[in-house]
Amino acid sequence: MSWTRVETGDPVSPFVQKASTSSGALSFDMMGGRRILLFFFSSSTDPAVKDVLQKLSRYADVLNRRDCLFLGVTLDPADTGLLKNRSDLRSVCFLYDTDRTCHQTFGIAENTPPSWIELDPMMHVVKTRLHQPELEQILLPELLQKALSPQQAMPVPVLMLEHILEPEFCHDLIQYHLTHNPQPSPILTSDASGNPIRTVAPDFKRRLDTPLRDRQIVSDLQNRIIRRVVPEVFRAFRFKATQMDRMLVSSYDATNGGFFEAHRDNTVPSSAHRQFAVSLTLNDNYTGGELTFPEFGPQTFRAPAGGAIVFSCALLHAVQPVTSGRRYACLPFVY
Repeated sequence: MSWTRVETGDPVSPFVQKASTSSGALSFDMMGGRRILLFFFSSSTDPAVKDVLQKLSRYADVLNRRDCLFLGVTLDPADTGLLKNRSDLRSVCFLYDTDRTCHQTFGIAENTPPSWIELDPMMHVVKTRLHQPELEQILLPELLQKALSPQQAMPVPVLMLEHILEPEFCHDLIQYHLTHNPQPSPILTSDASGNPIRTVAPDFKRRLDTPLRDRQIVSDLQNRIIRRVVPEVFRAFRFKATQMDRMLVSSYDATNGGFFEAHRDNTVPSSAHRQFAVSLTLNDNYTGGELTFPEFGPQTFRAPAGGAIVFSCALLHAVQPVTSGRRYACLPFVY
């Protein structure tokens, strides 16, 4: 099989691979928003690779940060045990690429010598290098220096809208949420067959959800989105939305630091149909809780009460912790 090796400027396709993470896997597209350095090798027993791994502990401040990340990618099945048992490598994230998913994604052919690939926060290739002795002493400090340098803010392709919901309707939605048994919001993943799995993961997401079951409220909400959001989505993105998904009201509470780590909204088969997220703000009396888009820089977004932030479900985004009060939001998707 012949694979095309990625080159500078190429975007990297998403993939999932077995890894040394606590969950035992890594969804690569969730790593966006940081500088990434990947080291590809056939086996940790290779003398050149062994030398690099022995020196990694010198760079503990680089290996796994919010702004930069080192990933070792091995083809050797034995490394699953060998690397896991090394105390000096506990802070290092390794991908166990025995089926060559990661190598194929990056176009690295069989029998290629150890090599390095650097990515920018947008998951585009910055450079590729075949390994040379002591090259890690250049690449790792350079990665940290880039991560610590001030980021130039990039325009984020989001749509900010005001006056989508009237104050009275916002109040009605908040009351519905409070009086209809809000429950911890799960994260949506899938099993090997693509079947949806919903799991509450408070280390990744702290939010309460209430599905809207009242037909009149759902109809009123839909009518407002059809009249006030759908035309603007078409004007900004040239996309004609005809369907809606997941009508619910949610809250992020400061009492437990409500937040949602960086994620995308359409990465599993059961959510792949989603095109745009519509984040409707229902109140103003809270602090924190801003939306961020890590791939584009540190800027934050917050719509006023009754307003909305609309963005592609494919964009990596996060909700910052709420620091006081409680943020209420209505969070449908359109497609």
